[in-house]
Amino acid sequence: MAARTFKGALRAFVKASPWLDESHETELMALRFLADQLDASPRSPAPLVAQWGLTLRNLKKQAPTADTEDDPLEQLLRERDR
Repeated sequence: MAARTFKGALRAFVKASPWLDESHETELMALRFLADQLDASPRSPAPLVAQWGLTLRNLKKQAPTADTEDDPLEQLLRERDR
């Protein structure tokens, strides 16, 4: 079922993203604030919608990918950098 509110969309995103931890709290707080503002106004201002999308995309980019976790070269490079 699709979320009908920005708050609902954020809840669904967090539920589907077990990789989120306390290091992502700043972005999540910003998204919660934006969700409150966007849900409160039936005519959401374009800059708020744009900031919501930018923040959410930035957070999604931080998600670990299965490809890099399984890539032996990537693992060697990570071990070398420790």
